[in-house]
Amino acid sequence: MAQRKERILVTGATGLVGAPLCVALSARGHSVHRLSRGTKGDYSWDVPAGQIDPAALNEVDVVIHLAGETVAQRWNTAAKERILRSRVDGTKLLIDQLVQQAKPPAFLCASGISYYGISREGHLDESATSGDGFLAEVTRQWESAVQPLVDVGGRVAGSNAADSTEIYQEGLRIPPTKLYSAGQPNETMFDLLRTNVRLPVQVEADLRAQLAACHIAERQF
Repeated sequence: MAQRKERILVTGATGLVGAPLCVALSARGHSVHRLSRGTKGDYSWDVPAGQIDPAALNEVDVVIHLAGETVAQRWNTAAKERILRSRVDGTKLLIDQLVQQAKPPAFLCASGISYYGISREGHLDESATSGDGFLAEVTRQWESAVQPLVDVGGRVAGSNAADSTEIYQEGLRIPPTKLYSAGQPNETMFDLLRTNVRLPVQVEADLRAQLAACHIAERQF
């Protein structure tokens, strides 16, 4: 099956990730457009002023948002404010435009492993809570700025899009199956569930908590 060619808008297109990404996407035949400060890109925006070229989002299939002040600099109060505001305000500016569209494009937003903090021990996965420190706080606010698009059914990473056209787009479909048989857990089914979800520890814990509540209710009532 031939790959569908997308019209893609990229912010941070001249950066460490953005520049090679644009090259790779173009090589695959996609129509790549760059949203940049000044005249560097195909379209321009001014985040501090809250302004964006209205034509930038016309007929766009995907927005890839990578723009943000570099963290590789000496941090003082002004630098930290730029790091925070460039990410949070830039994301809010894009999201404010996208939620007004009848069918918003898919939205991919950069984030940071700094969400988990920098002084924690042990293995961390996506079920871990956010950590402490300036960059952890930046990342929390950065990711939270995308929430209004999620609330209107926008297509963002990890979401179920409101414009899905078939049930299988929402994920793995499992027919009615017993999680317990003769009072014993069906570990094969639990293994299947753990393998096919993004947060296996959290999902299994929620599921077993519901089962435990059922067992308690059965004994008491």
